Amino acid sequence: MKKKLLFTVISFILLFVLSSCMPNDKDLRTVTFNSNGGSTQAVPQTLKVHSGQPIINLPQPPVRGRLSFESWDTKADGSGYTVDAMTKIEEDLTVYAQWWLSSYSYGQNKNKGIEKISWFPYNNYEYIVIHVETDPGYAIDKIDIKMDGHDYTTTQEWSKILFDPFLDSMFKLTVSAVATPTT
Repeated sequence: MKKKLLFTVISFILLFVLSSCMPNDKDLRTVTFNSNGGSTQAVPQTLKVHSGQPIINLPQPPVRGRLSFESWDTKADGSGYTVDAMTKIEEDLTVYAQWWLSSYSYGQNKNKGIEKISWFPYNNYEYIVIHVETDPGYAIDKIDIKMDGHDYTTTQEWSKILFDPFLDSMFKLTVSAVATPTT
């Protein structure tokens, strides 16, 4: 009788200790994966993770035409922090796909008076921004931009052109700039 009572007491204590150590549904956090302009969604789009634990198995990333998936970020514009398989999740969270252009052709023609021509994606590849800087004593006379088979002409130092991520061809950009002396 004493052994049976002792066994029962120990069993209840052990059951209590184990149940208090095991995570429960209240500890589950939801991570939502936003494709951020992708043509497909992450698979799966949401995961449940116990609070304080890493994700471990990230979903299959989305697809976005000729852009390549780079990472998951807590901000759509990439200014948050990167979330990977080892990130410990403390709260419900939405993360956004970040993209990069893995294949492109770029050319530039700088005439006298042009110091620098640069380009970069804006708003997660919604636009391509082109910047032309002149040498001191020069002003922009003309800028010809050829992007993905379209021609643009401007005299503006900054240009913002809508980017099509879903074309099946490699991204092509050529910028030619002419400057004239201001004196």
